[in-house]
Amino acid sequence: MRWIVLTALLASVPNHVNLDRPANEADLLRAYALGKCLAKAYDQPPFVDDADWSANMYFQMGKLSKGDPYQDVLKLIPTDLKTPTIYENHVIAVHKCIEFYESPGLKAFAKKQR
Repeated sequence: MRWIVLTALLASVPNHVNLDRPANEADLLRAYALGKCLAKAYDQPPFVDDADWSANMYFQMGKLSKGDPYQDVLKLIPTDLKTPTIYENHVIAVHKCIEFYESPGLKAFAKKQR
């Protein structure tokens, strides 16, 4: 029974162009934030161009107001992306961006924007 309900729920969420999965507005906003986080972490071409382009794709797919949610989510991106860790002095910006993407704070913010 749960499978039928889940299947019906997923069928109601549209697939967007260039996505192989259903995505709601919260998903698209979080993906935008991840792309912008990676662009901030690795601000040299070609990586920054790829990350910004990817973020812009999610921005264009979204139907939220094109202003405030997208500007406000940028303020949530961690500021310590280039700070080396205490352990072995590594920069772990990709890890920080993935943790940001999966964070309860970003999920709550994105869900509230619907």
